[in-house]
Amino acid sequence: MGYTIFQVIGGLMVDRYGYNIVIYVLILISIINALYPVIIDQYYLLLVIQFVMGSLLAVTYVALISMVLSNYSRGGLGAGIYQSMFFLASSISIMVSPLLFSTNTFAPFITFSIIVILSAILVTRVPRSGRVSSTIYIGPGDLRILGMGFIRLSSGFSYLGFLSWSTYYVVHVLKVSPSLSGFYAFLASIMGVYWCGDWWVHGR
Repeated sequence: MGYTIFQVIGGLMVDRYGYNIVIYVLILISIINALYPVIIDQYYLLLVIQFVMGSLLAVTYVALISMVLSNYSRGGLGAGIYQSMFFLASSISIMVSPLLFSTNTFAPFITFSIIVILSAILVTRVPRSGRVSSTIYIGPGDLRILGMGFIRLSSGFSYLGFLSWSTYYVVHVLKVSPSLSGFYAFLASIMGVYWCGDWWVHGR
């Protein structure tokens, strides 16, 4: 919910205050990541922190894709690389995180914090323009943007929905160890969950 709501709010913030805001947001994300092991057993506090984290991630996403499109003339290529990095990192994280967590509960969160801080350092090297006009105009152009938004909705729903379902499937139906659930979710995302299920059953 936080991630969804702050996509638009984050866009307005970037327009109003400029791209420098993303540096501070990345630092906050890194700090919160490091705090997760301390609060992970406190359910309601975890819900609040997760909402905050989702909101910060939304601001980061909007700010960075805006920086790519505004700073480089090859905007299509830049957006493509940015998006491919996201899905590549997501797939690797899905595979590695359960293994890291089963080894040490602090390991994945500290790892993520270090990666984010390193990213923040790199972002400081990217040219950042000042404020952009944040005037909202409702017209035909907005309908075209909305159409692209629905395409994004369908792709995100399919990708993340499929991964969450496949993770449930391998743990509760195929009885795979939860520490290996990320590995099988990764396989499902690139080869198809039925193929993976058949391979797992016959491999045993």
